Amino acid sequence: MPREADAHAKEPVYWLERLTSGGIAVLLLVAPIKFASVVNSAGVSLYPTSFELLIIGNWPPFVLPIITSLLLALALLRTWQRQDGAAVPLLLFGPPALLIAVAGLGMFWTTELDGARQFVLHLASCLQLALAAWLQVQAHSRWRKQFFVCMLLGATMSCLLGWAQVKGGLAMNSAQIKEMAKIYNWQLPDLMVIRMNSRRVYSTFTVPNSFAAHLLLLYPLIIALAVVIGRRGMPPIACVVLLVVTISTFWLVPFYHAGSRGAMLGAVGGIGLSALFGGWTIRKRIKRLRLWVGLLLVLGFAMGIAGHRVSKGRGMRSAEARLDYFAAAGRMFAQQPLTGVGTGEFYPWYMRLKPAGAEETRMPHNLFLLYLAETGVAGGLAALIFLLWPLVLAEAWRRGRLETNHPELAAGVLIGLLAWCCHSLFDFNIRTPATVMLVFLLPALLFKPKAVANSAAPRWIWAVATLSCLIAICAIQRIPAERAYAAVAGSGFSFGAVQAPPPYAQVRANVLRNERVFGTWPYPWERLARLAIQNRDLDTAVLAFERAIECAPHRGGFHSGLANIYLATGDLAAAKRENALALTWYPYNPRYLAQKTVVDAQLRAAKSP
Repeated sequence: MPREADAHAKEPVYWLERLTSGGIAVLLLVAPIKFASVVNSAGVSLYPTSFELLIIGNWPPFVLPIITSLLLALALLRTWQRQDGAAVPLLLFGPPALLIAVAGLGMFWTTELDGARQFVLHLASCLQLALAAWLQVQAHSRWRKQFFVCMLLGATMSCLLGWAQVKGGLAMNSAQIKEMAKIYNWQLPDLMVIRMNSRRVYSTFTVPNSFAAHLLLLYPLIIALAVVIGRRGMPPIACVVLLVVTISTFWLVPFYHAGSRGAMLGAVGGIGLSALFGGWTIRKRIKRLRLWVGLLLVLGFAMGIAGHRVSKGRGMRSAEARLDYFAAAGRMFAQQPLTGVGTGEFYPWYMRLKPAGAEETRMPHNLFLLYLAETGVAGGLAALIFLLWPLVLAEAWRRGRLETNHPELAAGVLIGLLAWCCHSLFDFNIRTPATVMLVFLLPALLFKPKAVANSAAPRWIWAVATLSCLIAICAIQRIPAERAYAAVAGSGFSFGAVQAPPPYAQVRANVLRNERVFGTWPYPWERLARLAIQNRDLDTAVLAFERAIECAPHRGGFHSGLANIYLATGDLAAAKRENALALTWYPYNPRYLAQKTVVDAQLRAAKSP
């Protein structure tokens, strides 16, 4: 046996396998640090403009599809060389693949093509990572431990940064943001100002809610792991309790200071459903089930109390705003029930349908309503299947269709997934790559079909490899656009100093030179238009707004900006046309209404003798 092991270690494919698994492990380790941004949240460039930003900043989301395509290609190459492929289990990969397919279908009738493309690439990259890790674990189960260790270490680093913010790091971050806003003459959104003054921790994530969702997903797993470690060491029960309490304190303090009421509600919902269904789902799988259920109920009660304390002094503004989001999503579905409004179209359609005085938002903060509004009936069914996925996995486990060698860890994963899915009914968890890749990955690491048929030459390899190549190509094509936009925005730090914004002439030349590179991305044109107005270059401003409207014709702000220019140049008919389009897509905007009053007054004055 030792000689056979040595011979196996010398095989070239073995080193390929080690390279692939090492790459997956490193990606899981750095994911909460580098891929914690929200995909397509706004026209903010994450392209690193300095070495310092490359090290300390988040990486652009388009980097992830490139990395996962490479890792999946290496995993497929190993499978093809070893001729030991297996059928891909639909229970483990079907619901995420269905989400991607429906979102991709909605791209055919969207006007927000750039945002839709980035969203689909984001989901596809997370699924690629899950499939690559599954192939490695199928080959050798020893990689599972490596993946879990790196995953939890990455989450632990994010917890440490959360602790640093609790101890005063938030003030430093707020000062940096205010300094950049002053230098670049940014008008910080009211919501950002509120969050900066709220003292809620967010670690490396864009918003506190995303940070809380990440911890919510992994916390049951880390508790299950602590119990397993305690049992293996055979210490007194007091030592096990001490271990669990220590880990819980380390994780729950940043979670509490994130102040996400939705995450706490998701925790209560996930824990409650786990306690209700756990008795008939996993009673034969885990010993001391009563103890587990009791712990879950106690933890759920604690989460409820914590949520009540966090809510003090904050009122119900966010809850009322979410009701507006939900109602608008329902109206979108009512208008387009079969197809939806199109992937990525929620933002402009919400501005059109929201009540007067309601908060602005880019996402409905509800996964089911997002898919229902953007992709119609098919999207709603796909989202519902995905949200019920943890319960489906648990039922398949109970019936023996899935099996695992780690029942405690599997239970922790299912509880975390269920809590995360509950939270997804109140927030936009689906747009955070660092968390979504774990959601797709965790079931594939722990569960396997009871009967897996091996095939000498897996037919699905070529189809998956082709799709992976297309995903990589689409992501690579984004690099020139991101680099050019970073030069246009000019934001970032270099060795502790804030970089000065580029001059207008340089920005104008850069945007016009990269017109073909930007494609359907509207934000470079919008930035050029704003700068052109400040520099009294109205011809360039008209051109830039027209290009932005071609990329995203349902944005009221683009039409209103163009109307202002036409007012300044005396083209009243064109101003009236663009103002009417602006009000079509944002009927209750006070600036657009005031603009309409000015246009109408000037038209009346022009007609009078």
